Amino acid sequence: MDGNFAEYLLADSHNVLPLPDELDFTDAAPLMCAGLTIFTAFKNCGLKPGDWVAISGAGGGLGHLGIQFGKALGYRVVGIDNRDSSIDLIRSLNCCEMIVDARKETTAQVFKKCNNGIGVDAVLILPESQRAFDYAAPLAKKAGTVCIVSFPVKGFIISSNEVVFRDVRYIGTFNAAQ
Repeated sequence: MDGNFAEYLLADSHNVLPLPDELDFTDAAPLMCAGLTIFTAFKNCGLKPGDWVAISGAGGGLGHLGIQFGKALGYRVVGIDNRDSSIDLIRSLNCCEMIVDARKETTAQVFKKCNNGIGVDAVLILPESQRAFDYAAPLAKKAGTVCIVSFPVKGFIISSNEVVFRDVRYIGTFNAAQ
């Protein structure tokens, strides 16, 4: 839209970058918010190619980018969701090592299938739901990482047993490039 002082903007340099001429602003927009958010979550988890990562809410706005980025980065992605349309989207992208319908499998069943039964290296929590958190967070292996991307108003209840006895690390992420 013309006007609105769009050409005059003061912004933190950590939150801006030049776009290549061949990349249209409309195509880049989803990558600048959702894409950067999920990419930063991977980065903050310290994952490397071959690591296992579970994405809770894999069929949503952040999640569908996350499973694609995860595959491109060489991770073994476990896509988790609980809606038929989301499961269909995850399946259509063909990016997951495993697709989990949380309505049909327990956390314990999924844990046994991940990384030879030791759990995943990192879990990304995308939904703002305690139920989704409770389902996915325990998939982290001993000394694994749970990355909280969503921020429900009342927060999440975190198990001290997971932190103390299994040495699971809980971190947050913000979508600013670091």
